Amino acid sequence: TDSCACNNTDSCACSNTDSCACSNTDSCAYSNTDSCACSNTDSCAYSNTDSCACNNTDSCACSNTDSCACSNTDSCACSNTDSCACSNTDSCAYSNTDSCACNNTDSCACSNTDSCACSNTDSCACSNTDSCACSNTDSCACSNTDSCACSNTDSCACSNKRGGNMVRTMTR
Repeated sequence: TDSCACNNTDSCACSNTDSCACSNTDSCAYSNTDSCACSNTDSCAYSNTDSCACNNTDSCACSNTDSCACSNTDSCACSNTDSCACSNTDSCAYSNTDSCACNNTDSCACSNTDSCACSNTDSCACSNTDSCACSNTDSCACSNTDSCACSNTDSCACSNKRGGNMVRTMTR
């Protein structure tokens, strides 16, 4: 459970269960064009073993389970301008181990589980201008081990009240 600060062009050398790792033991170097060699649940999980590089301008028109909306161990680096129009499970809304790098301008219109609302081990560094329109669980409302560096103009209401039970209920 690595608290990798995934920010602008983060070159995370990942190990076992790294916050920027893909699934099992992936040394995913997230940069501009990230070549995630994924195994079970891919970085954009199109099929079974997909090495989808979700990076610069990913124009996913998403509905229920988007092409970048991954569930269990997702290493989808939603980085520069990811124009995923998401509904139920957003393109950056991950559930168990989230390694979503919410950094430059992530235009996820989020509803229930926001694009940075992680549950178990969240290492989401919400840094520059995260345009997550969040409702229930905020874009940095993390529960267990949270290394959320809410710094510049972050729309996360990261305070004392994190709503632990509501985060666990809605993200699982």
